[in-house]
Amino acid sequence: MDWTFGITTKEGSESVTGQVINSIYGTMKHSPGRFEILVIGGKPVYGENLRHIEFQEPKGPGRISRKKNLLALNAKFENIVIAHDYIAFHRDWAAGFEIFGGDWNLSMTRVEDIFGRRFYDWISWDSPNFAKYDPIPYSNKDHTLFQFVPGAYWVAKTQFMLDYPLNEDLMWGESEDIEWSLRVRTKGLAFNPYSKVRHLKRHRGFRFTRSINNDGFQICARPDYFNWDQI
Repeated sequence: MDWTFGITTKEGSESVTGQVINSIYGTMKHSPGRFEILVIGGKPVYGENLRHIEFQEPKGPGRISRKKNLLALNAKFENIVIAHDYIAFHRDWAAGFEIFGGDWNLSMTRVEDIFGRRFYDWISWDSPNFAKYDPIPYSNKDHTLFQFVPGAYWVAKTQFMLDYPLNEDLMWGESEDIEWSLRVRTKGLAFNPYSKVRHLKRHRGFRFTRSINNDGFQICARPDYFNWDQI
């Protein structure tokens, strides 16, 4: 499978962005596919198969929807990853997608927090069987019409992103990921159990729990309040 890895960043995040880029190089060593890395925002970066897209950040809330749409517009491969600049890819991420295949429009994988615990990935929004923000067992594929896709990371077909762009009237922190999710979740959301990513930073506003969900993974407690675009 051929991949465009799209990373949104800003000035001051060069160190962690470099770690993300290195993790992409690492996972693509285990894949026969071609790839490119697009980094939008921040200072210019250079590397193999890497392109930097300049972006003038406005004062106040960032134009995160515009940045993600520009990643899709500049992508040259069929499959695209949209990720914030602190999402690192496991070395078997690409190989996992080779196993999973490409019969999907929008896909999610396991997401771990900085400690390796399950984080926000396969998540309920308005399910009749799960509370809002609750993790859904990975084996449960019956609630995709009631889920949302957290904005820090997702996988999609590039054409799907072009057909269903994010709403650019919504800025960072205005739940642009939720608004987009509610528009596209009926179009083919699939869970890939063979790949995973990990956050490289802590997230304020969370309390952690030792409870175990149905998949046997320790998970993060549901927060009282959280800005979803920060994850």
